Amino acid sequence: MSGTKKAEFTLASELGSAGITITRADVKIGKPIRGGRVHVPKRWPTGMITGYHAIEHIAPRSGASIPKRLIPAMKALFPTGWPYVYQGDNY
Repeated sequence: MSGTKKAEFTLASELGSAGITITRADVKIGKPIRGGRVHVPKRWPTGMITGYHAIEHIAPRSGASIPKRLIPAMKALFPTGWPYVYQGDNY
């Protein structure tokens, strides 16, 4: 993202929701906002936050709704563990 371009969306699940604004130099999290909406079923947010599940693996799941234009922003916020972490790894 360059200049004043930004991504604004609400990240929601059955656990709650938050508004997220991403600019080139800043990420703000606050009250839900109008605009894009990402819905992640309650089973996935913890794995997403810890980098255990890739956004690309969550997006096609039943109940998930991640607009394609917001996938890059979601990947930047919630990067997958490196090199790659799989559920069978059992930490």
